[in-house]
Amino acid sequence: MGVLAGLPFPFPFSGAGARFGGKGQSKGNMDLSKYKELSFWVRGDGKRYIVQLQSAAVKDFDFHQVAFTATDRWSEVKIPLASLAQTGFGARLPWDKASHGVVGLMFVPQIDAGKAAGDFAVEIDQVALR
Repeated sequence: MGVLAGLPFPFPFSGAGARFGGKGQSKGNMDLSKYKELSFWVRGDGKRYIVQLQSAAVKDFDFHQVAFTATDRWSEVKIPLASLAQTGFGARLPWDKASHGVVGLMFVPQIDAGKAAGDFAVEIDQVALR
């Protein structure tokens, strides 16, 4: 368990990501409805990871995601955006509704709830939307 501002923080977290926004974007939201696929190159330790697209429309952190394996050789991962799904602990929102207000992208180790990720090694490159 970590500590945040002197208070226990019971949600171990490790990962990397990016927040969207910038010129022409409404409050940092990005409309991904015209895209069909997320692709990236990955190399790692053979463990499972999750790529998660975070939508402003999801209020309970049950964001749309999918798991992948990071092998020890560079490989391209292509994910149809329609295959993204919520874990199921929050309010259901179809991807076609969530895709209009995406605010971020995260790559995290796939772990059991309440457990720390432990040691891991993963490299991500050439992230693209098509």
